[in-house]
Amino acid sequence: MNSRLNDRCVELHTASANAGWWPDEVTPELIATKLMLVVTELSEADEGFCSGDKDQHLPHLDSFPVELADARIRIFDLCGKLGIPVGGFFADPGFPTFRIMDAVNCISKAMEGHRKNDRQKLAEGLGEALFVIDTIAETYRYDIEGITDQKRDYNAQRADHKPEARAAAGGKKL
Repeated sequence: MNSRLNDRCVELHTASANAGWWPDEVTPELIATKLMLVVTELSEADEGFCSGDKDQHLPHLDSFPVELADARIRIFDLCGKLGIPVGGFFADPGFPTFRIMDAVNCISKAMEGHRKNDRQKLAEGLGEALFVIDTIAETYRYDIEGITDQKRDYNAQRADHKPEARAAAGGKKL
């Protein structure tokens, strides 16, 4: 499984970089921002779980697992950029059951590792967040790998994800 996860990091980071989501200069502030964007995806997953709404971009799917997939994409992208072998740190954080907040706490651990320049703690937090996300998806019987692929494919053709759209006034910046 570790090789598959590390391949996923390279795959999703390459797609993100090719789409222009990474500037030439990668600052500590940018990494911190990217970590917080994982938290926003988890927050959107929580909203989707509570509302039961369908996803606005993949309307054949519930928004809950699509937002979990978005969080995975962001984690894999970040690990790919930083060269973190997430498979090597993919460990059960030891919680008896998992909630979205547990994944947020794992990202907080990663943020603390980033802040203190502790690569081990950063990697552990990211790996544990993936474990929690995947376990939550499995609990609800969502094919999180398949949904991640669908969202990756959808994002690749989105007009608002193209570099020229992002460069325009009001375009997505991160």
